[in-house]
Amino acid sequence: ATQITTKAPVQSSTKQPEDKKVFIDKRDNKKYKFIEIGEQVWMAQNLNYETEEGSSCYEDSAVNCQKYGRIYDYKNAIEACPDGWHLPSAEEWEALLIESGGYKGSNDAAFWSLTETTNTSLQITLTGWKDRTGIYDFMGYETMFWSNSELNSNYAWNAYFDGRNNDALITNTKKTFGLYVRCVKD
Repeated sequence: ATQITTKAPVQSSTKQPEDKKVFIDKRDNKKYKFIEIGEQVWMAQNLNYETEEGSSCYEDSAVNCQKYGRIYDYKNAIEACPDGWHLPSAEEWEALLIESGGYKGSNDAAFWSLTETTNTSLQITLTGWKDRTGIYDFMGYETMFWSNSELNSNYAWNAYFDGRNNDALITNTKKTFGLYVRCVKD
């Protein structure tokens, strides 16, 4: 009789390959790439978890949710990240922008670094947003991401990426707007 033996593959490096850095959201089994930048671990894709209310797809198209993730109002963005992850603070967004080359000016390094489509960036795409009246706009020109930091009862801080001026900055937006979510590991 022939004896067959199998051996576990030997891994020559303890570093995990870039394409293996994937988190599976147990709530809906969606997979998200993640990346370490500085001392933070960020999802490298927009969150696409459907909340009971307060989340939508750009132009209400399911195809856009698959491509770009979901858009959330502030109330639902606060609770949208899975266990072990959280909505970043304005300070965490600012640390990311600084770590990525700096910001606060046209043609800033953080904008270019974070909008690259490589395994070493957040791969931010300019996917627009939804205003307080329900109008979707600015696809291909700009995008915004919620932070968990409130300015007051009506406004919260967000990260804003403007492709017309090639800049990234921290600004504030009315909580009824629909913005994207990137989660940070706890």
